[in-house]
Amino acid sequence: MSGFAHPLVEEAAQIYFVEGRAWVAYGYFLALLAAVQLLTLLLPSLDPSSWMGSAQIFKVSCVVSLFSGVYFTLKLANQEYTPWRFAPLKRWLEEEGFSPYGLALAQLSILGAYSILFVLLSLPFLSWAAAIARTGVYSLIIAPVVILAYFMVYGVWGLVTLNLWERRVETRHIVVRCLLGCFFILTALVYLPLNPVAFLLAFLGGGDLGNPVFVLGLRCSPKAIHIVFHAVLLACGILLCHGLLARKAGADGS
Repeated sequence: MSGFAHPLVEEAAQIYFVEGRAWVAYGYFLALLAAVQLLTLLLPSLDPSSWMGSAQIFKVSCVVSLFSGVYFTLKLANQEYTPWRFAPLKRWLEEEGFSPYGLALAQLSILGAYSILFVLLSLPFLSWAAAIARTGVYSLIIAPVVILAYFMVYGVWGLVTLNLWERRVETRHIVVRCLLGCFFILTALVYLPLNPVAFLLAFLGGGDLGNPVFVLGLRCSPKAIHIVFHAVLLACGILLCHGLLARKAGADGS
């Protein structure tokens, strides 16, 4: 694979995909998605007269793909599978002479590969669910794109924890799970339109996230607030990744 891509990308591809270290994450992802789809179809609700499993299977599948995909993307970006197999960042910055910018770009490329593969694997399940629920083609096309965007927005924080606590594996594991809780639970408690699950369900159901609010005198829709919030979240994660690598390069060079 030499010369095919950045050496950091080649290393991740070799460990996670050629050696198969990451397939357990993708296997769990598919097993969970398939199990939830089966239960959605077979298990009745508490009120049999209101059971609508087949009508809701696409929404349920999208939510499961979103939550489980974000979780496993964070774990992959955080190098939780065989972390001892990865070369330390000091080697890439000091011995190999790569710049912090190039290293951050390589990390984001790896994250994109993880995320795209999750979406591709979920497409047959989502297509099948959409056919059962008679979901429109527009929703079937846009929903995976929205889910992919969430994988990138939240997955970048797995890279942040990796760059911040590279030598403290257990700390990284704990922080990643705390971040996942903050992203999905606290956003629902503080302001529901910020929550990715609420946004996805509102999009699929054609409903509203709530009434517009005024921010600094400007009338902002909940949808706009949600998009801006996640754009800022992604930008902050990328800047932190680069800043932590630059600080590490400065510390190694001093």
